[in-house]
Amino acid sequence: MRFLRRMIYLGWVAVCRLCLSLSVVLLIAGTAMVAAMFPVPAGLIAGLFLLSRMRRRSTSGAYGTARFADMADLAAYGMLGSVFGLVLGRADAAFRPSRLQLIKELMTAPISRADKACRRFLDSFRGKQLGVLIRLPVFTHVVAFSPSGRGKGVSYAITNAIAHWGSLVVNDPKRELFRITAWIRRKFFGQQVVHLDPFGGSKDTFNVLSLIHHDDPRALDQIKSVANAMVIRTGHETDPHWNDSAERFLYSIIAFVVAHGTPEERNLQTVQDILASPESLKTAIAAMKRSTAMGGMLKRLGNQLTHYQGEELSSVLTTVARHCSFLDSLPVAASMRSTSFDPAGLRSGSLSIYLTIPEDQLHTQAALLRLWIVSLLRYLTRDGADESRPVLFLLDEAAHIGRFQVLEDAISLLRGYGIRLFFFYQSVSQLKECFGEPGKFLDNMDTQIYWGLNDYASAEAVSKRLGKETIVVTSETDGDSTSKPVGSSLGQPPQQRTYTRNRSKTTNETGRDLLTPDEILRLPEDRVIITHKNMPPILARRVFYYNDPEFQGGPPMGRNRLGLRDGVRSLLMLGVAALYAFGMFLLLEERQGIPATKTPVAASQAKKGGKLPPYRNTYRR
Repeated sequence: MRFLRRMIYLGWVAVCRLCLSLSVVLLIAGTAMVAAMFPVPAGLIAGLFLLSRMRRRSTSGAYGTARFADMADLAAYGMLGSVFGLVLGRADAAFRPSRLQLIKELMTAPISRADKACRRFLDSFRGKQLGVLIRLPVFTHVVAFSPSGRGKGVSYAITNAIAHWGSLVVNDPKRELFRITAWIRRKFFGQQVVHLDPFGGSKDTFNVLSLIHHDDPRALDQIKSVANAMVIRTGHETDPHWNDSAERFLYSIIAFVVAHGTPEERNLQTVQDILASPESLKTAIAAMKRSTAMGGMLKRLGNQLTHYQGEELSSVLTTVARHCSFLDSLPVAASMRSTSFDPAGLRSGSLSIYLTIPEDQLHTQAALLRLWIVSLLRYLTRDGADESRPVLFLLDEAAHIGRFQVLEDAISLLRGYGIRLFFFYQSVSQLKECFGEPGKFLDNMDTQIYWGLNDYASAEAVSKRLGKETIVVTSETDGDSTSKPVGSSLGQPPQQRTYTRNRSKTTNETGRDLLTPDEILRLPEDRVIITHKNMPPILARRVFYYNDPEFQGGPPMGRNRLGLRDGVRSLLMLGVAALYAFGMFLLLEERQGIPATKTPVAASQAKKGGKLPPYRNTYRR
């Protein structure tokens, strides 16, 4: 049945395409008849057009070939008319395709894209092509830079939370995304929505240790990732020994709880109880030294902890207590003792998770947010590579998440696991504070978005990334000179005054930035610069979910499918084109004085006053 509906739809698309193609042919034929009736004006117009084309000076590109993407580039990358993919912005007047481009696409598009070609051709006559959404159907990792209060949420976080078809993990410190998009995820995508909000009274809970099984050969690696996420490094520590030792203590005690704790005890609150009590810590270390769990690795970890003695042990435990202080909160403790959902829904595309740590708690509870993210990332990589259902992570206020090993692995190594990361930073400088030199981070970001910048250093970095273009510079010089004699010798005729006028015009090529830093800083608030691998940069308009009709009441489903109205419009266009061509044909014959009922040969003989031989008249009949 589904195949039959598909065949019927393709047949309908073929009919619409045939009507539109015939309309184009008839319009061209009618225009040719008009040119035949008025050859001199038509020739003059054609000559002026060709002259204007010839006067467009092309550059050699010696100083650079940078340019902004046009409609042809966006269409080639499948960014127009798609109902899937990341919402990047909206095309404006700069992306208006020419009629020739639309006709070429209508005539040559394969059957799989014929409906899109027909849609674009029809919409071009209604002025709708200017506002088409730019969507990236295939993407990996994305980063957006914009200062605070410039609309990162309304233009990208909320719009993509509405539009993304797969599973979603959202960092939502303002609870704004949950309030606006959660019902859409439930109603239109049929997904389970989980809201992890310990300080907002949410009933959803997540025990990060519940995803680790003590008999799993990778259990120790997963535990190491949890310990690494709990230890927050600023990059400015004078001695890394204390943080490294604190991470080792956490790693060892978490492994002990996972291996020997009951299901109710396997949580980080139990780990904190052991670390907070000197007697419990000694008992745990002694039990680890006797344990054979985890292939004897637990015993090795217990022996290593005995190396810390005296003041060093006290300093390490003080560092551990500082990194675990986020656990000393009643809401956090209640939200981490059990798990109320099945994370397997992320891989099946049936789950959306909203992570909420209020803005006033982001500094003190950053480790909890990191734990949530690292646990979900590790879970998605547990069963091997899978690109069939990508999971999108919208990480707003990413600077508060900081830098940890699993996140760096996800950026550079875990693309094949269907993990897609969308970072939001306020500036390139803020990114540098988190990751040090941002070169390695940005090298793994195939798509980068910039708007509303007010930092000159960031604008300068964007300007360099856009590249240089070659432009033609014309200079003119104009000079006048007058000379007259000062005096004359005796017997010599008087000298006449001389006047000289010089004028010169030179044309040279030079290079300039596609956009200079000051031009970037002065861009309107609704303009956004998008760079994507292997294509020219895009200068587009931002999308505002509360104003744009595609996002009102649900996800933007697109208007690519051709319906009954489109078929009626195609038939009307064919009828108008046929009437136009037939009218021009009658007018042409009337202008030449040729009755429409005579054949061309008979009309020629009638104009000469002669008659055709009988056998030729018989042949013509």
